[in-house]
Amino acid sequence: MIVDCGLYRHGNRERQEFSLSEAYDLAGQEDSFVWIGLLDPTHEEFDDVRKQFHLHELAVEDAV
Repeated sequence: MIVDCGLYRHGNRERQEFSLSEAYDLAGQEDSFVWIGLLDPTHEEFDDVRKQFHLHELAVEDAV
């Protein structure tokens, strides 16, 4: 389950509610990063995050 998804810009949290697709776009902005908190995620949730953020399959496999 995704328990948190926040946008940080210049070290300060700015937004809290957005989709994974929006999170990917926001993370690409200058001096920004997105934090995604997962709690006991299903394989489908991990796969959604992997696809949205273009993560390597082996990196996700290690995380699982």
